[in-house]
Amino acid sequence: MELTVYRQSSKTRPDGTVVYKGEDALPYVDGSLIMAADGLGGAAAIRHTKVRPELFDEERLVDTLFGGVLEGSPDEVFSDYVRRSFFELRAVKDIYSDNVNNIKKSGYFASRIVTAIVLHEVRTSERLKPEVLFGALEKEKDGKKREEFLAALGGWFRGVIKEKLTLAAENANLVYESAYTGLALLGTTLCAAIYRENKGSVEAVYITAGDSRPYVWSRDGGLCQLIADEERADGGMTNYIRADEGSDFTIRCTYKSFEKPCVLFNASDGCFDSGAFLSPMAFEKLLLDTAAESADTEEMSRRLTDFFLEYGRHDDSSTIAMRFFGYKDFSDFRKAAEKRLSAINDKYISRLDGLLENDYAGELERVNSGREKHISMLGERLKDNEAVVDFCRSVVRENAEKSAEELAQKRSAELKERLEKAKRSVVSEAARNLADYISLIPGDKTGSETKLPDSGDMEHILAAGRFSSSYTASYLKQLEQQREAVSSTAKQLDELLGRVSDAGVPDSVDYISGSELSELRSCEAAMANLFGFLGSIRSGSNSTVRSLVQRREEYENGNRSLAEKYPEAAEYAAEMLISGEIPLDKAALDDGSRAMLETVIDAVRSCREELDGLEADCLEEETVRLAEEYWSNNSAGITEGVLSGDGSFPEELSAAVKNAAAEAEAAPGELEAAAQKQAEIFEEYYREYSVYMAR
Repeated sequence: MELTVYRQSSKTRPDGTVVYKGEDALPYVDGSLIMAADGLGGAAAIRHTKVRPELFDEERLVDTLFGGVLEGSPDEVFSDYVRRSFFELRAVKDIYSDNVNNIKKSGYFASRIVTAIVLHEVRTSERLKPEVLFGALEKEKDGKKREEFLAALGGWFRGVIKEKLTLAAENANLVYESAYTGLALLGTTLCAAIYRENKGSVEAVYITAGDSRPYVWSRDGGLCQLIADEERADGGMTNYIRADEGSDFTIRCTYKSFEKPCVLFNASDGCFDSGAFLSPMAFEKLLLDTAAESADTEEMSRRLTDFFLEYGRHDDSSTIAMRFFGYKDFSDFRKAAEKRLSAINDKYISRLDGLLENDYAGELERVNSGREKHISMLGERLKDNEAVVDFCRSVVRENAEKSAEELAQKRSAELKERLEKAKRSVVSEAARNLADYISLIPGDKTGSETKLPDSGDMEHILAAGRFSSSYTASYLKQLEQQREAVSSTAKQLDELLGRVSDAGVPDSVDYISGSELSELRSCEAAMANLFGFLGSIRSGSNSTVRSLVQRREEYENGNRSLAEKYPEAAEYAAEMLISGEIPLDKAALDDGSRAMLETVIDAVRSCREELDGLEADCLEEETVRLAEEYWSNNSAGITEGVLSGDGSFPEELSAAVKNAAAEAEAAPGELEAAAQKQAEIFEEYYREYSVYMAR
């Protein structure tokens, strides 16, 4: 079993285009490799405007990046991964230079190129095949020699990545394009694991640079980080991959072995650094809670993605690549997760209320930092209080209504423009096959005020369609006859060749019998007939094909004339398509056209739904925004006023402020004890969590 999580921040433009902003590479898991990488959005913030246009072409992407870079022809697994890795680039193909936010940063390209290089090497290099790699490690029984082997492997990876990243950059014209010095060209982290599964264990060689983390999880050992982040105390990284001329980096290779059952996964900091996590314990609890609520890996992946959509906004991406070992199925893993969840509840969480939710040390610091910060802390604590929210909403109501009206007007114009564009596409499709669509309109709708074509207007058009169908059947019958003839001829020729072969070397040139010669001529005639048939199609002389084309043109011309004569009918048919009263599965469309029409119809429906609820949505949005803004700007004055005895505030608001103040006054002693206990529990958990890093 395996799963991946790939969450990116994004923005939807007025035309419906989704612009993705993440730099993380597409996570990868297969039978020997687990991999994640986080492109640097800050240190490698160069925006690349001069990239080769071929990068936007899905079919030319792989050759453009890696032509002359990789040895041998890339296999389909590699090519498919690279194409999927760059889907965000293709999403902005036509608007790449329109807005600075559409232009991809250096870290975006770096993470994707580096993971592609590693994938190619693992799939093609003999020394990286699990049986070869771990066989070589087994021979290095001496600890020092094994370390030397791993160090040499890391050096080899560093050389390969540096060389091929630089060459790919040259191919794609990824050059330094910033007025600022000191930025990294193609900067990224890497966290990859080549693994081998044995009967009772899993062993892995980790290939790492930077602060993306490898983890192991088991029911008894819990969550453990395997390798320490390469960073300073202030969070800045001390090592990461980059392609600057004269720059350097290291690739660290580390060997680990684990008993089954267990879970191995790699994650970017967009997961484990979430502001929702006061401790790695909170990250583990998220994984366990999600597993307990999920029916399979797909649902677990969806739930984790949804969590990071809400709580991963500190980073532009959240990435996990995960592989399960030793579990019969997901239900077996879920039982293990539930047992571990019960264990950490008993061992840690039950010992302090709010252990993973309340930052007791931070709150204690705020309480002890003086009156001004004390008032600020009260304001922060009260911002979600029901009485406070009601009061602020009442204050801003009038301004919110005015602001909401302006916002609704602006969004309405954008939505209507999108709606009209989408509907025009539906009307165009309705007009192209108007006769078919009109014939599908339910009988109880034909009494509409809209003037629809009568049967006489449509008779010759529909007849053309039916005639076309009959000719299609005739054409298919001809093809089937030719196919059977080819099959029979091939069988006959095969038998003849067999007899000739059995005859051996002839004594004279008259060894071919009359019957055999007759068969050869029969084969020749059959093949001539086939090539004649195919030639008639190619030259346009095949009467059936000519009739098919002619009838189709008559049908389309008839529909165009009908739409010009009854313009309201195309609009009406389009509305029937949008409402679903004309079923798309009965329309004369191929799968691709039907899928495109469904997408456009969904866009029309979505715009209409947004327009229907626009005023209410804008009013609620503006009320929430202005109320939060009002409390942020005035909470200190209101809190001071209530505490000083100003009776002009509503009773419910005054009571909420006084209660919060009373709790805070009694809090320092309690907070100090809670903060100390929380630190002790977190340290106790961390000793188990960091056990592999201590080795």
